[in-house]
Amino acid sequence: MTTQEAKQILIAHRPWSEAGDDPEVQEALALCRTDTGLAEWFAEHCARQTAVRTKFQGITPPAGLQQQIVSEYRASVNAAKLRRRLVAVAACLVIGIAGLFIIQSNRSPVREDLSFNGYRNRMARTALRAYGMDVETNDLAAVQAHLRAGQAPTDYSTSVALTQAPVVGGGVLSWQSKPVAMVCYQTGKPLPVGMKSDLILFVIEKQNVRRGEEVPEAQDIRKVSEWFTASWRAGDKIYLLAALDEVELRKRLQ
Repeated sequence: MTTQEAKQILIAHRPWSEAGDDPEVQEALALCRTDTGLAEWFAEHCARQTAVRTKFQGITPPAGLQQQIVSEYRASVNAAKLRRRLVAVAACLVIGIAGLFIIQSNRSPVREDLSFNGYRNRMARTALRAYGMDVETNDLAAVQAHLRAGQAPTDYSTSVALTQAPVVGGGVLSWQSKPVAMVCYQTGKPLPVGMKSDLILFVIEKQNVRRGEEVPEAQDIRKVSEWFTASWRAGDKIYLLAALDEVELRKRLQ
C-alpha cells in the first residue's frame, strides 16, 4: 500500500472511532508506524477532526428551547398516549441494541481473501478509487525507473497493442507487503470525472500471491466492479489488465 492509498483510506477515519476489522484500515494504520510523513499527516488529520468535534460539543441550545418543544407537543398529543409510545420506543431500542450486541459477539472476525481472487478484487478497487499515481508522465522509462526503485517488477512483457496505448503514469502498490507494479494508460476515449486512466496494468511476482496456481495461463476475462479485467500467468509473473470498456480490453490483449 502506498502513502497516497493510505491517505485515501484514513481520510474517513475519526480518532474517537475504532478501526474495526477492515483490513485496508488496519494496513493503512500499520503504515503510519513506519512512514514518518504519513504519520505526521494522520496526526494533523486527527487533530482537526477532534477540534471540530469539540466545537460542536460546545454548542449550547437556546434557553427555553426544551420547554417550548415539550409544551407544543403536549398541546397536540395526549400525555397518556405519549408516555405509552415512549415506553414502547424505549423497549424496542433496548431489544434492538441487545440483538446487535449478540450478533456482533457471535460474528467471526473478517479475514481478507489472500487468494488470487482477493488480489484481483483489491486491485480493481484501487483502480476505481480516485487514487493519485506516484508518477504522472508519458515517459515509460521514467515510470519503470520508479517501479525499479520501489522493487516492483519491471521485467514484464506486454502485447503490441498495449504498448501502442499512451502511458500516463504509474506507481508501486502493495499486496500483503509485497510490491505490485502499476502502469497506467489511456485509450483515448473520454474519461469519467476524476479518472486519469482507463486502462491499467498490474504485475506481481507469482510467488507473492497465495494459491497463484488459480491463475490460468490463458487470459481469463471477468468483470470486477466497474472494471473489465483480464488475468493470466506468464513465467514467474501474474498479470492483471483492467479497462473500463470490454472491447478496448480485448483489443489491447492482442
